[in-house]
Amino acid sequence: EGIELQRLARGEGYRRLRLIEDALRFEDEMELEHPVELLEPLSFVLSRLLNDLCARLSSRSLATTEIRLQLILENAQPHEATLSLPVPMRDSKAFLKMLQLELGSRPPSAPVLKVRLALEPVRPQTEQHGLFIPLSPEPEKLELTLARIRNLVGHDKAGTPKIPDTHRQIGRAHV
Repeated sequence: EGIELQRLARGEGYRRLRLIEDALRFEDEMELEHPVELLEPLSFVLSRLLNDLCARLSSRSLATTEIRLQLILENAQPHEATLSLPVPMRDSKAFLKMLQLELGSRPPSAPVLKVRLALEPVRPQTEQHGLFIPLSPEPEKLELTLARIRNLVGHDKAGTPKIPDTHRQIGRAHV
């Protein structure tokens, strides 16, 4: 052990550096000068935060499947909303519209003092289309349409269809 330490002291040792990288966090917050009660001024703040976060996602070639919004309210409990996306996306305009629809259906109970926004980074979905196959609708547009439908009919009445488990055990026939 002493010989090894002596070699390291002379600079003759070979040891690779293992860099420890912090986990990528795509979070941002903005404290407002005056409490905001209306959705329109809040949309400007959300737009700015979403544009910055989506630009950071794009610079790392990432997308997101989850958007977490927390609004710190004046003399009330924080208002939280989480949007889960079925496919990785990074379109800030679509995110803004989805958040507007969410806040329109469940508005905060008091004026907003601070806005926190977090995006969960994931690898983007890559898809190669065939030359003679017609293009399908973009996932961003489909998710925005689903958000509008949820806003009209309620969150628990619209979503992604699931195949029910209809498997029934059949009694064994005697042979």
